[in-house]
This record gives sequence, C-alpha cells and structure tokens, in this order.
Amino acid sequence: MAELNDDLAGEYQLRSLFRADIADGHGHARFPGGEIAAREGKLTTQPRPPPAVDEPRVMLEHVRPAGTRVIGDQAATISLGEASGDIGLEVVLGKPAADETRHEDELVRVLAG
Repeated sequence: MAELNDDLAGEYQLRSLFRADIADGHGHARFPGGEIAAREGKLTTQPRPPPAVDEPRVMLEHVRPAGTRVIGDQAATISLGEASGDIGLEVVLGKPAADETRHEDELVRVLAG
C-alpha cells in the first residue's frame, strides 16, 4: 500500500507541476501571438513536435532540453526590448523566461528524486 501511495504522490506532484506550466505556457503565448497579429504576421498553430517516448521519466528527461531551448528563444526575444530601449517591453518579455527557468529548476528537483 505504501508503494502505491508513493506512486500516487508522485503523480500528483507531476500533475501540479504541469498544470502550472500549461497555464504559464498559455499566458506566455498570448504576448507574442498578439504582437504577431498586430503586425499582421502569420501565426503558427503548430507546436514543436515532442519526442516519442513511453516512459514518464524519459518524457521528463526530454522536457529539460526543450525548456532550455525555450529559455534561449525568450532571451533572444528579450533583446528586442533592449534594442528598442523599451524597459517595459523588456520586463514583459523577461517574465516568461523567468517562469521557464523556475520550471526547469523544479524539473531538476523532480528528476533528482
């Protein structure tokens, strides 16, 4: 019974981690989506394809490099705020990068056990 409860606790932990990440992801997508639409650009509707995995731990191990890539992408976008001298834009663009960094730290703790 203890092993099942431990497994259940792990599932709840993952669920809470990903629930927060999903909500953040939707919020993070609104800003660039709005900027692209305002500039009459073509919005992508396709996520980057996830790797095909069968094991939850392997999935989590793949999440980390994807998160690192997102942080890198966001750092490049932050430079738009820096280049324009718009501190407000820089702050708005920096929040998603800070959130992703926090998620990556949480993931490292989960993988470490």
